[in-house]
Amino acid sequence: MARVAFITRGHGFGHAARDLLVVEAMRRADPGLDLHLAASGTGAEYYRRRGVAFTDLGIPDERDTGEAAGRAVFAHLTGLPRPDLVVVDEVMWALPICRRVLRTPCVLLTDWFYGEIGLPALDRTMNQATEIVVTDFPDAHPLPPDITVPVTFSGPIVAPLDLPRADARAALGLDAAAFTGVLTLGGMPDRPDARAIADLVAAAWRAHAAPGDRLVVLADGDGDDRVTYAGVSDEPERWFRAADVVLADAAGFTVCELTRHGVPTVAVRTGRLSAGVHARLGVLERAGLVSTLDAGDSPAALWAGVTAAVRAEPPAAGALAWGDADAVAARCLRLLQA
Repeated sequence: MARVAFITRGHGFGHAARDLLVVEAMRRADPGLDLHLAASGTGAEYYRRRGVAFTDLGIPDERDTGEAAGRAVFAHLTGLPRPDLVVVDEVMWALPICRRVLRTPCVLLTDWFYGEIGLPALDRTMNQATEIVVTDFPDAHPLPPDITVPVTFSGPIVAPLDLPRADARAALGLDAAAFTGVLTLGGMPDRPDARAIADLVAAAWRAHAAPGDRLVVLADGDGDDRVTYAGVSDEPERWFRAADVVLADAAGFTVCELTRHGVPTVAVRTGRLSAGVHARLGVLERAGLVSTLDAGDSPAALWAGVTAAVRAEPPAAGALAWGDADAVAARCLRLLQA
């Protein structure tokens, strides 16, 4: 029986969302696989909300690059029966541990290189992985010259949105005919950037939406007859399918999930996005799948984006290179036979 250790980073729900799809695909491909899943921060919260069995590494999101985080990852990996394969989602501390201590193959899942966040000298540290899978569009991430290990661009890995709109509305108690917008801020809605987006969207809705139109914000807050704060949802997919338009923090992969399934989407950029995120949004914009604007824009400008997104007939998303969890799982598992 092969043993696999899989570690998920936090910093929102996006890493855990794609990782769970890959984990489930790995278990389908090899039902006898002994797979141990671990996570930190909001990644752990995502698994906990979904009833997934995992080990919480006890690392806060804001400290997951510090030395204490490295010690926690070391203790976890060396405390397990020696794995035959390690898969990590941006848990960089695991790379030298796998190469120098465990001498175990390690696949790094990532949607950025260090050069995209202003640290190009650190790109070469990624070569400690056995190989890298970039879970994003290849056009969004030019391959750094210092990367020498094999790199595969899988495309964004997103969950299906299979629930019919009418069923989603009924389950959520929404009026079948009411125009409904949903604002999603991911798993970290208290960030200053997220609060700025929420303030802009709520102001636009109150100023421009028709009476009876509803905005549902997937975060905590004080609502009124126009804007409802529903808290962070365990099942945001229901809200996405029920909505006439979804407004999203542009930083996360929720934008990819929405556009992949034809949901009218407005992505709101903040000033702290990496080069890779801007490039990903550019891919989606050029394909006509998303409208974007900045958090510093006016409520009128945001409402114009909402109107454009709702009126537009989105082209088929299938023209882009989307990820497939089964393909990523197969790529990881083939290292067990290497």
